[in-house]
Amino acid sequence: MSHYHHLTLRDRVFISALTISGKSLSEIACAIGKNVSTISRELKRNKAVSAQDGASAAYDPCAAQARYQRQRKHCGKRNILKSDSLLTRIVSNLLVKKFWSPEQIQYRLRKELPNLRISATTIYRGINSGFLDRFVDGRKMSRHLRHHGKTRHRKGMTERRGKIQITHSIEERPLEAQNRSRLGDWEGDTVIGKKGGACLTTLVDRKSGFLCGGKTASKTAADVSAVIEKSLSDKDLRTITVDRGKEFSWAEKLEKDLRTKVYFCLPHHPWEKGRVCNFLWAARSRLIDVGGDSVTK
Repeated sequence: MSHYHHLTLRDRVFISALTISGKSLSEIACAIGKNVSTISRELKRNKAVSAQDGASAAYDPCAAQARYQRQRKHCGKRNILKSDSLLTRIVSNLLVKKFWSPEQIQYRLRKELPNLRISATTIYRGINSGFLDRFVDGRKMSRHLRHHGKTRHRKGMTERRGKIQITHSIEERPLEAQNRSRLGDWEGDTVIGKKGGACLTTLVDRKSGFLCGGKTASKTAADVSAVIEKSLSDKDLRTITVDRGKEFSWAEKLEKDLRTKVYFCLPHHPWEKGRVCNFLWAARSRLIDVGGDSVTK
């Protein structure tokens, strides 16, 4: 047989009728198109033993079908977040109180508690399904993620919001900048108020973690570029790494004015400027205000 199919209620009714009529296992198997071993296992599993004389009771197709359906409910992969309350509480605590990402939880548990392993994908599924919301008062657990539950873009997704002129791709960035082996390689990012008000432009040195930047009234390329020039004009400057947001579309002017090179991350690869992203995430988590506007993406 090329494919295995579970017995149906109709199959079980036939088995019962043919067994009562005295047919052999081979004859029953041939009649319903199943393997002899399938019929044998079915009868052994479902023939109850009489409590009075120890003799085998008759095969009951309805009882056999009910037993099969009960067992099917427990089949499939076990959802460890639902079945392990200790692990579930540990994950929820790290998300809510420690502000850890699912990836951080995955690797830290693997190192410190190898018996409580869980993948980041499983944690995301628990968050997206809403199962972990019961550990958060009045909010969704997704709001505790670093990107507040925003859509994770699939690999190969095409950007439809317009494109900016890329001066240099991050793949061209010097190895020294990649390895954080020198000062002067900066990462830049922005964060705005909930209502689109004031904008905070932040710059972090990849090696030292030195932080600078400033506030602007809007998130335009002109305003953001002005803050970058003012902040870095007197600093040790070799490279600047930013994402492909339109606020960085004046990269060519920055390169000319600051005599440096601006490198752009690949689309939807925020970890390529992880130092500044981690700072801004921590800032949002602690409700930094910019001119009265609560800072969130």
